[in-house]
Amino acid sequence: MDTFEELLARWRRAEACADIHGLDDLLAADFRGDGPLGYVLGKPQWLDRYRSGDLVITTFEWTATGIRVLHRTAIGAGVQTQVARYQGRDWSGAFASTVVAVRDGRRWSIVNVQLGTAA
Repeated sequence: MDTFEELLARWRRAEACADIHGLDDLLAADFRGDGPLGYVLGKPQWLDRYRSGDLVITTFEWTATGIRVLHRTAIGAGVQTQVARYQGRDWSGAFASTVVAVRDGRRWSIVNVQLGTAA
């Protein structure tokens, strides 16, 4: 992945398809996911939502509203829109979203995804 935009495209596809192996490759070991209701998930917990079948995504889209790359750190602000169920409950909606990545050599890794309240 040479660019942050390529990383974002791969991440969107992986989330949309519940691609655990793809996400495992894209998320940094110390990844942190911050949810709109205040929950915080590490990388294992983020992936376990799909492994367990607790999170079922029917549609997942992420539209950038701003991207900024500063040397080895990149920040993408956007809107995450999804049709989803979590533990059988509807978890669909549009959420303000920020994706933060760092570059180690030629490789970008996502270190944080933060979801805010409905956009």
